[in-house]
Amino acid sequence: MAKERAGRAGAREWGAGRPALEAMIATTEAFALAVEAKDPYTHGHSRRVSLLAEQVSRELGLARVACETVRIAGVLHDIGKIGIPEGLLRKPGKLNRGEMRIFERHSQLGWRIVSAVPELEEVGLTILHHHERFDGQGYPERLSGERIPILSRILAVCDAYDAMTSDRPYRDGVSHRLATDEIGRNLGKQFDPSVARAFLRLFADKVPSHPDVTTSLWSLASMGSRATPSARSTRLRILRRLGSPAKPAAARGDAVDDPWASP
Repeated sequence: MAKERAGRAGAREWGAGRPALEAMIATTEAFALAVEAKDPYTHGHSRRVSLLAEQVSRELGLARVACETVRIAGVLHDIGKIGIPEGLLRKPGKLNRGEMRIFERHSQLGWRIVSAVPELEEVGLTILHHHERFDGQGYPERLSGERIPILSRILAVCDAYDAMTSDRPYRDGVSHRLATDEIGRNLGKQFDPSVARAFLRLFADKVPSHPDVTTSLWSLASMGSRATPSARSTRLRILRRLGSPAKPAAARGDAVDDPWASP
């Protein structure tokens, strides 16, 4: 995995071959829908993260193509959870260390799935590194600072905010104020200070609104045999890249108290 690609997301123009690309994105979104079907607590999470990340990207003055890249990455960022045992996703308590190691595979698995579509290379890299920490204590590669792709740094803040304010099997969501205070306390630790400040400029004094926009993600729930040949081909390529899902492991260890975990 290249560690020198920080900030390259959005380098490829999205205009060429747009219909084929949209079919590929739509097929991949169907897998994101399957993740939400496995874990009802995450219903709507990916769409909210997508909307937040796009707004923060605009606040930072990123190019249109980068804003579109992070929007797609937001929708697909948890797609790797399709290969995580359902018992871990729904566990009504903290994950122990062994379980956490299994759970942490989802960012790499998501990268593998999305990278099956060559046009989504930068989206895949954004997903791969969205659990890195600015201080280098994240995963999967323990990158730090600006070695983390900028779009991954944006996704990290937005994902954490929505995870904190959403209910989970093992806890209730916290208030908007508590979540933004926590982001402020983690400037330069968990989060890129410039990205976190952009988020706080937008939302410190107002709760984000998420209009109920209908997207292809939901219409694809019953796509089935009506999928186009291009979409079916892409789905098969993704499944081949996915390979065998992760198997449950008998893991022992102390429970991990991770406020940002969103299993």
